[in-house]
Amino acid sequence: NLDCSCEVVPTNILLINTKNWKADNLFEKLKLFKAHNPKIKPHIWFILGTIISKIKLLDYKYDYTEEFWLKQLPVFSCSQDTEQAYQAFLSHSKKPAIITFAGPAPFLEGCNHSYRDLWWKYAKKTEIYESIKINKLEKLLELLNKNRVYVNYSRMWPYIKPIWFRALLSMLICIPIGSLDAVIALALKPYMDLVMVEKSISSPWYIPLGIVAFTSIQGGLKYLSAYLSTWVGMKITNGLKFDLYKKLLTLPTSFYDTKNSGDVVFQFNNMADNACSGLLNNLSVFTQRIFSSVSLVCVLFYNSWQLALIAVFVLACAFAPVAKLQKRIKSVMERTVVADAAIITAYNETFNGNKTITSYNLQNTEIDKFAWILKNVLNLRIKMVQKTQWLSPMMHVIVSVGIAAAIGYGSHLIMSGTITSGNFVSFITALILLYTPVKNIGNNLNSVQLSFFAIEQIFNKLDIVPSIRNKENAIVLNKAHS
Repeated sequence: NLDCSCEVVPTNILLINTKNWKADNLFEKLKLFKAHNPKIKPHIWFILGTIISKIKLLDYKYDYTEEFWLKQLPVFSCSQDTEQAYQAFLSHSKKPAIITFAGPAPFLEGCNHSYRDLWWKYAKKTEIYESIKINKLEKLLELLNKNRVYVNYSRMWPYIKPIWFRALLSMLICIPIGSLDAVIALALKPYMDLVMVEKSISSPWYIPLGIVAFTSIQGGLKYLSAYLSTWVGMKITNGLKFDLYKKLLTLPTSFYDTKNSGDVVFQFNNMADNACSGLLNNLSVFTQRIFSSVSLVCVLFYNSWQLALIAVFVLACAFAPVAKLQKRIKSVMERTVVADAAIITAYNETFNGNKTITSYNLQNTEIDKFAWILKNVLNLRIKMVQKTQWLSPMMHVIVSVGIAAAIGYGSHLIMSGTITSGNFVSFITALILLYTPVKNIGNNLNSVQLSFFAIEQIFNKLDIVPSIRNKENAIVLNKAHS
């Protein structure tokens, strides 16, 4: 029963000569020592050293305690005895007989013991090895289960599985779509060097045709990606709506007493649209931009590694404030969903209760209530803008700093002959193409958060256990009984 959360493994070995143990009556002496010292809880070897008169010290090879000597290193110069003991310890360090792991356990990441691999060699031959593997796997799964992206996409997998091939194909098409962004930037280098700078008559005529060809291919792939994403998204949406509708029919009447019609429509219908549209669209967008960024960064390093380092550093700085966005918008998003549902409720109540409103002359009351709902929606929309749209101007500023630094240092590299004008123009084009999506990342992240919120709300509804349900292993009545 190895506890893999512990930091120290008790690996001390005690060899007992049972004949001498009985002859010296050591068991009774231990009991007597315990009775006279109830509060002392020392190690067993300390107790034995106290009650046994004859003590013989063994060589250090029988207690290779590496961590102890590492801690003693600073005081070696202060004690000659310690220095001699350390030298004696070193003499047995290559062939120890008994190894003691006095620091972090060998199966923990913090263990730096030089014989850690030897411990694993013998551990693999024992039953505890399986316990350690299982424990590490459980910790990994625990971390994954706390990851919002993993949890949401894993819960959607049953709806993606029947159409996994088309879903995968829609994602794979995004790879060349993103990668082709680098073609234009890469083609500008030879064109600038040969035509604009050298004024060469034999201009590379194939460059304009190549740009048109690659752009046409990219456009066709975008159409195919949009078609597949829409088809897959609608299939997943319909699957979610079907299960939500089935769940709605199993809920007790008390559920409808506590919910408005707008809440039911929004949570059991609109949430599925929000979840799937954000799920696939944003996944496609991020896949395109990841491969677009990789290809464009390659173009940057191809033209000038010095300027590329500046550009990548600025890009990393631009993503720094993104981590704070999720916490800022979660509460506002929840209230926005409630407010949107209130609008649907107002329309449904007006349609169903129009006779009551007319009979009691409640038009002004309903108008005031609807005006309050719209005002609340407006305030929440403004709060959402305040909490998310600050990211875009900040990205613009950070990106402009990167472009300015590249132009400034790039001019120096051109004057010193390190790069050509073609390199510089190609670099700046790739840099602008790389930075442009980053400036609008706030809107994409907002959509991602809305999608994740919708997925969580959907499965909260699907996880509801009806109070009235079929008994397990119930007998099915296939024909009528009198």
